Formats: sequence, C-alpha cells, structure tokens
Amino acid sequence: MATAFKPPLTGTAHPLPFEKLAPLDFERLCLWLVRREGFTRVEHPGEAGSDDGCDVVAWKDDRRFVFQCKRVQAFTASHAKTEIEKLRRRLPPAEQPHEIVFVVSRAVSAHTRRAIRAVWGDEATCHFWSGDELDELVKRHPKIVGEFFQLPAVKRHAVRPHNLPYSSLGPLFQGRTEMVSLLREGLIQAPSGRAMALHGLGGVGKTRLAVEYAWQHADDYTALLFVGAGSPSDLHRNLAALCERGVLDLPEREAPEEEVREAAALRWLGEQPGWLLILDNVDSEAAATEVDSLIPRLSGGHVLLTGRLARWGAEIVPLELDVLEEGKAAEFLLARTKGKRRPTKEDDDHAVKLARELGCLPLALEQAGASISERRMTFPAYLAAWNERRDQVLDWFDPRVSHYRVSVAVTWQTSVDQLTPPARRLLERLAWLGPEAIPEALLDVAVPGESEEEIPAQHDLLVELAAFSLVTRDDETPTFTVHRLVQDVTRRSLKHGADQNRLAKARAGALRWVNAAFVGNPQDVRTWPALDPLAPHARAVVTHADEAGIADPTARLMNQLAQLFKAKSLLGEAEPLMRRALSIDEASFGTQHPKVAIRLNNLASLLLATNRLSEAEPLMERVVSIFESSLGKDHPNVATALNNLASLLLATNRLSEAEPLMRRALSIDETSFGPQHP
Repeated sequence: MATAFKPPLTGTAHPLPFEKLAPLDFERLCLWLVRREGFTRVEHPGEAGSDDGCDVVAWKDDRRFVFQCKRVQAFTASHAKTEIEKLRRRLPPAEQPHEIVFVVSRAVSAHTRRAIRAVWGDEATCHFWSGDELDELVKRHPKIVGEFFQLPAVKRHAVRPHNLPYSSLGPLFQGRTEMVSLLREGLIQAPSGRAMALHGLGGVGKTRLAVEYAWQHADDYTALLFVGAGSPSDLHRNLAALCERGVLDLPEREAPEEEVREAAALRWLGEQPGWLLILDNVDSEAAATEVDSLIPRLSGGHVLLTGRLARWGAEIVPLELDVLEEGKAAEFLLARTKGKRRPTKEDDDHAVKLARELGCLPLALEQAGASISERRMTFPAYLAAWNERRDQVLDWFDPRVSHYRVSVAVTWQTSVDQLTPPARRLLERLAWLGPEAIPEALLDVAVPGESEEEIPAQHDLLVELAAFSLVTRDDETPTFTVHRLVQDVTRRSLKHGADQNRLAKARAGALRWVNAAFVGNPQDVRTWPALDPLAPHARAVVTHADEAGIADPTARLMNQLAQLFKAKSLLGEAEPLMRRALSIDEASFGTQHPKVAIRLNNLASLLLATNRLSEAEPLMERVVSIFESSLGKDHPNVATALNNLASLLLATNRLSEAEPLMRRALSIDETSFGPQHP
C-alpha cells in the first residue's frame, strides 16, 4: 500500500504511550488515523473485543481495506491467524477485503510479519502499522496527538505556516538519506545572507528532495515556504502570494498591487526568524540573476534553491544531486507499485533491470511506477513496452496518478532551450552515443564534414552543457556522461521535429565523429587505452546508423569494433558485427568487390578461432575467388587468401589438398616480390 504520508508541523522526541489508552480509545485512534490518511467510506462496525471480525473498514483506490486494531503487550502469528479466520468466517464473499492492515501498539518482528502474510496468502496486500512505525505515523497528525495524548507541544506548533506543494512520500522516499544530512549540515553552517543550491539533471529529484527535507526537519523551522522561481515574474508573483490567508495570512493580502504584497512578505521574512524558504526551479539565467539580488535581503532563515544551473556566486553554496543508486531505485519501484502491479516470482530482478534501463532517474522511475500501478502491469510487460514502443510509453504520463507534474519527454526542455546553437548541436550528437562514460579526449577530434566555424572549441561547449546539468563531468578520469533518458528524449525530439535535415545531420555527424576517433590497429594492445572507452559509443552509434540505412562509414566502424572484440576474445560480440558489416558491403559494392573479400576473410578468421572449420572453409574459398576475379590470379592478395585456405586444410588433415595451394601462393609471391623477399 503506497500511501503518501504528509507530516504536520509538530513533533515530540519521546514515544507515544499507546499502552495507557483503553482498547476502545485505541480503536478510536485507529479510526481517526485511517480518515486522516486519505481513506474514504470509513466505517467502525464493531466494538473493542467484539466478534464482528474487523475493527475499521475503509476504501482507497477502489479497494476495500480492513484494519485490525490491537493494543497488546505482544502480537503473534497465532493471534493474527485467529483474526484472519474470524474475518473470513464472518464476512460474506462480496464483503471480503482486498487488503488488511494490522494496527498494533507494539512492534511486530520481521519473522512474525512473514508468518502472518503467509496465513493471509498475499504478501503485497498485508500491511502493518506497528511500534515505531505507528508512533511516527500518529505524530504526523497533531490533532490525533492532541486528542489522545494531550501533549502541549502539539498546540504550540500546530499553526506553523507552510505551503509545500507535496505531501511527504514517507517510506517511498528512497536513497537520499545522505543528501538530506548534507543539506542540513550545509544550511546550519551557512552564515546569514547565504543559501544552498541543489542542482542536477532534470528529473533527478531536486524539488522532491527539497520538500522531503522540509518535512523531515519541520520542527526545526517556524515556517516552511515554497516559491516557484522559474522566471523573474514567477519569483515576484509567488513571493507576493505568500501573503495569502492559507500561508502567512498578512493584512496586505487584499492589496491589488503585487509590489505591495511582495514587500509585505519580504518584511515578514526579515522580522520572523527561523523559517525555511525554497526557491524552486531556478533554471534560467534571468531567474538566477534575480535570485542573486534577492539572497542578501533574506536573513534570519534558511534559503534552499533548486535548479539545473551549476554556476553560482560566492553567496550560494552548490550541492549536486545525482541519480539514485541502482539498489535504491529498484526498492522504489517495488514499493511504488506494491499491491498494484501484477506480481511475478522474479520481481526483485525485474525491478533492477527496469531501474537500470531507466538510468535510475527518479522522475522516470516515478513515471514508470505510476504507469505500472495504473495499468496493473508486470515489470517485464512495462519493460517490453518501453523497449518496443518507447515513444508511446513516454506519453503515458498522467499527473493524476503521478507525484510529478511534467512528463519525461519535456523535463529538460527548459535547459535545452537556453543552450547556444553550437552547444545544442553537440548535445544532439552526444544523444546517439551510449550512456557510458565518454572520454573528454573525444572532444579533441574534429567532426569530419563540419568546418571549425560551425563547431567552436568543444571543451567550452561541454562546460555550457554541464552548467545546465545536461551532462555530468568526472574531473578525475577525465570523462563525462549524458544520462540515457536525456539522450532518448533528445533523439525523440529530433525524430518528431519538423526539420528532418537536423536529425540526419546530428546522427551522421555522431557516426563520422566516433569513426574518426576510432583509429589504430584494434589488434595492437597499445591502442586499447584509446579504443576501449570509445567501444560502447561506437556500438551505440553504428546501431543507430544501421537502423537509418547509413552504410558509410558504418561498415568500417563495425568491422573495427569487431576486430577489437575479437582481439579481446569477446567473440560472441564480434561475430554479429562482422556479419552485419559484410552484409552492408555486399549491398553497397556487390558480392565480388575486394572489400567484401576482406570482410569474408575477417569472419572466416573468427570462425576458425571458434573451431567452426566447416563454416569457415566456403568463406575462404569465396575470398580466393573474389580476389582472382577482381584483382587478377597473380595478385599478392590472392597468395594470402590461398595460404589462409591451405592452413585450414592442414587443420583438417587434408594435406594433399593444402600442398598445391601453398606452392601456388609461393609462386605468386616470388613473382611479385622476388625470391629473396622476407
């Protein structure tokens, strides 16, 4: 059950004394809690200790939940089994619940939970609010704490103003514990007039992290204020909106002039210490300039910026946010879709595969989780749809079921729109490479066919892309990466754009660029330090080029990549590349062209290495035939082909067939180079 918890602006450090509540009061507390957690059609059919089989019944997402409320000293699987049997015995089939929640005053161990879920029969629909979990959940609702426990701190903090746009994700908020700690440490240490800026890739979860930080540290602030700052006008308008009754409730809220309301909000910030102000979505240079001038006026609280810009003045401390770790991304998918997806036995493995395919990007993970939950899909079904019908899946965004307001397809548009034309062209070329680390040495290679005037110093363009968090640099390597979904969305925008020449130029430019960089003999180990980092990008770009029907230099780059894989004994990866390069050259030059013979010879050599001699022999015979017909029977290349074929015959112990071929090869070379040539 993926409920979104919204903590109130209150809290207490000590555990709540559930054991002091009477059984009926504990059930009343459960009833209040269910209502405040967003359940509807809430009923309380029985009294404490009754034999009705359930304590609270409620609905959420068209599913019927039953809550069993137990204020006990200990809770065992045997107790739960009795309750489950009573429930199933007393309720008619039409009223049987879809899901069950055990609300228990004491902690329930993992072993006991597993045993109870086994009795229930479905792990995904059996839940627990118990022990510390229940304590934390109740504390998120100050009215419940005040009603049942009469804690004075509740009344003092209940009216703390806030306008945060989201509820807390609660347990769905995965993998950001360290970042929350870094934010807290940085904001506490920042002197007055300074701020912190969370920056990173679009969709990496900057806004969500800022909001979750606010909820987790709500008791440390007198107000939690959220201001959209995507443009100067947005910044001023949303600062003025803080005056409204639902936020600061200032007398100036009725003033028609925006300037009057904004001045009142800024005056409140100057007079009331201890607040947190989130300035969200500062992605444009114009907005950043306006924020820079505002920061010195904001003293007495903490200011936290979010955006894709990485370059700020000395008054703003940057903190970069990266994608989630793979394990945490998979955990999020499992939790986000729990009780909604169609489960399989390999869900843990499938979640890892899907997280990896989505690049562990929080926005993409959330969109996938929302789509899977909405459509009751399996992970493999979504992954298959993503791979086979990616454009359609990217349009499966529905803000009603997602925690985010924009789709992956438009997440980066704000940043891309601000790039200079050369930087945008570089991004469009990088979109055809792989998501692996790209060596910065590639930027030293000119793109064949494009003049130096068209492409300024590419290292400067990389700095521009990094400033908008469209690439992530690793200065120690030095390499940089482009997130796979940035690449995917960039390619998609090119494919669906009106200017198809731009698409063709970007794709062909990427192919020529990597081909120009992939130089040297792949079979020479001394070339490997340069070629190895380029290999995943060569593979990616030839795949895209081949799909587009680009023959040159696709076949050449495929062959070079295959030769590298063969030299490194990665024969299973080399063979399909060799076969495809052969097929492309046969279609381009005809089956009797010398280039085709070279491709045939390479493939035959690989087949020999894998001991598939019967497959290699006809290819070698074709090589001899092509060289003879195209170059003449006495050409040195014919001698080489004859020698290779003779070596194969030797390996199959057909000495009488091999000898005449060797004698003929010797004769051709003596004629071509003289009898004393090495």
